[in-house]
Amino acid sequence: METQGTLFEELEDKASASPKPGPALTEDALRAGGYRPVRAFVPSEGTPNARRIRKNRLKNSEAARQLNVVAPACGQARGVLKRVAQMLRDGSVTLRTVEILIDDDRARAVELERCRAVLDDAGWRAWFLRRLILPR
Repeated sequence: METQGTLFEELEDKASASPKPGPALTEDALRAGGYRPVRAFVPSEGTPNARRIRKNRLKNSEAARQLNVVAPACGQARGVLKRVAQMLRDGSVTLRTVEILIDDDRARAVELERCRAVLDDAGWRAWFLRRLILPR
């Protein structure tokens, strides 16, 4: 009685029996085998969607970018911010000008806080500031 080999042995025998890949064929060998060289055309620009994306990215890299800003609910703040953005786009106002205005506004806020602190004090400085600032 012959014993059957295991499945592993059968698969191993089949793998060893398969032909080994030979060297790559040369152009002459391919021609002799009935193949001929062809010339093909492929899209160089890509699909219309790829062209659109490339064009949009180029445009966005040169243009302004969108910036979302949270502003007070009053309509005046929105209008002021829109005008500042428009002036920056037009070039009628530079970024440095806006920075100077913001820094000047911060300095004024610090001065107002100092005045409020003095007014809260009950000394002669508070009395003097009240006489200068507050109308009669």
